Amino acid sequence: MTIRVHLVLKAFLKLFLWSLVPVGLTIVAVVLEPDFRWEKVYIPLITATSSLLGTISLFLFRSEKYAGSRAVFLNFCILFLGNGVVGPLQLIIPKWVEFRDIDFHSLVYQYHMPVYFLSLSVSVVYLVIECMWRKSKILGKYLVTFLVVGVAWVPLYYPYFSNPRFLNETEDMQDLRAVWNALEKLRANDRPHPSAGEIAFTTSDATGGEVRTLTETRVVDILPYAQENDYAILFWRPLWRSCALISVFTVVFMIGFSPSDISGIRLEAHTLKR
Repeated sequence: MTIRVHLVLKAFLKLFLWSLVPVGLTIVAVVLEPDFRWEKVYIPLITATSSLLGTISLFLFRSEKYAGSRAVFLNFCILFLGNGVVGPLQLIIPKWVEFRDIDFHSLVYQYHMPVYFLSLSVSVVYLVIECMWRKSKILGKYLVTFLVVGVAWVPLYYPYFSNPRFLNETEDMQDLRAVWNALEKLRANDRPHPSAGEIAFTTSDATGGEVRTLTETRVVDILPYAQENDYAILFWRPLWRSCALISVFTVVFMIGFSPSDISGIRLEAHTLKR
């Protein structure tokens, strides 16, 4: 009994020490971030938790004997460690290279989210396929996994990879810039609080630059996003919609195709590898 307790404590100590590496990145990012606010403490907590879960998955991957289950744990290891490491790095790297352009953070986030949801979908779909066809070759199960995930993921995220400025060029953002230009023009003419009708008329009367004719109804829809930083909601909405759709696809696949014994992934190793 004493030996067993000693082995368990030793395994937990190793797990804790290994997890300090990715969790340490989160701590460094918080310390170096001058604009950090405690109401956003959930952000480093999420990355720290992801790092811990990734480390646990890594230990389970190293301890597991059955190849199919090893692949399951490897997938979740990549998912959680990737999320736990990329988040802090996008805050730390710009400080090391003395680069604070907001476009850098936007670009990282724009590509981090598709990759994260690709990894999430692959992890979940492979888990379901592993439960359905345990005796099949691992390569074949991965091919089916990427085929299933790719059917949903590629159409949703292809625009972001084919055009890095895709989010800037959406119809919503073009209309928002037209409203901004109209507001600037009206305020320069002593109209600090113009009506939606005046803004719509000014957009149709604009000369030079980017010209878009907006209806009053469209201006009413866009105007709430023209205040301070509220435009971020409009800017990121297509990406968040894509993330929501791939999440729904993954959940539906899991519910629709999961066998009753999905919790029966066999674990050959009962203790972590020493």
